[in-house]
Amino acid sequence: MLRRNLELGSLKIREASFKDLFRVVKIERENFSKPWGLGGFVSELVKRDSIFLVVEFEDNVIGYVVTWISFDEAYIANIAVDLNYQGIGVGSRLIDYLLNILKEKGIRRVILEVRLSNFVARRLYEKFGFKVVGIRKNMYHDGEDGLVMEVRFENIVTIKEVCDDGTRDYRETLKEQRGI
Repeated sequence: MLRRNLELGSLKIREASFKDLFRVVKIERENFSKPWGLGGFVSELVKRDSIFLVVEFEDNVIGYVVTWISFDEAYIANIAVDLNYQGIGVGSRLIDYLLNILKEKGIRRVILEVRLSNFVARRLYEKFGFKVVGIRKNMYHDGEDGLVMEVRFENIVTIKEVCDDGTRDYRETLKEQRGI
């Protein structure tokens, strides 16, 4: 299926299961030079303090997010979207869904780290209210710095709020923004 035929409303976000792991690992390897291994994802399925979600299109996993919970804070440990589905709103849907779950759980602060050079991811996070709060020098294996970003729930912006006045369907706004 070509990505331009993707309807964001046809995405399904759910908890990950063991059957998803080989697809998740494939997406991980496509996106990262130092990917998590299968064992890392297996352990996330059984942790009580972890939220591991996948996003599906036509019964195929096309993205995932792993988040760790500690008291009233959450840390987005890993997130990726299949390269063929990037840039069309899949990551936004996944972040929005996750933030709504975290808010319902009483989380007050969400933290993540991103490469300094990953401007696409930084813009995505900023769209949801994340702000840079620190730098981790030489965080990545190649020596690149990482930015620590956080959002506090009083600052979290949901995808409906990203739209003009919240009354329009976010899919239409995203289509207009992307020229789809």
